[in-house]
Amino acid sequence: MHRLCLIPLAAALLLVPACATQSEKSGFPASQALSIDKLSGSWVAVTMPGVPVPEPSAIDSPRNGPPTIEFSQSRAAGFSGVNRFAADFTLNATGPGGLRFGPIISTKMAGPADRMALEAAFVKALADTSTARIEGDDLILLTNQTEILRLRRQP
Repeated sequence: MHRLCLIPLAAALLLVPACATQSEKSGFPASQALSIDKLSGSWVAVTMPGVPVPEPSAIDSPRNGPPTIEFSQSRAAGFSGVNRFAADFTLNATGPGGLRFGPIISTKMAGPADRMALEAAFVKALADTSTARIEGDDLILLTNQTEILRLRRQP
């Protein structure tokens, strides 16, 4: 009789480590959970490691500008450097700060080599994003806790 009672107790004890808090899984405190209210609006890319990003003030046409993204409900869309793109996204699925983009669709125009390289790096950063955090007016996209893209909120 006592052995039968110990089996469920042992099973429950084995599951306790698997029930880590969401913050332990993502590395972010619960206070950094993302919400659509925090993400809503337009953002412009300001830095991507290893890739020059044009400054918005130095452009003569939006087509020559930096990549942009706009979040609304569960959809993100914007300009990736040459083409327009869109993707669904999920928030906090892996814990506070979790951000994952679904398959990215885009127009298929060609452009100058430097713009195509910028676009490829931007789309790859979105696809590789696992978490994000907001610092002031900046949205920082990360993979494995490493910054891969920094965007700035637009007025």
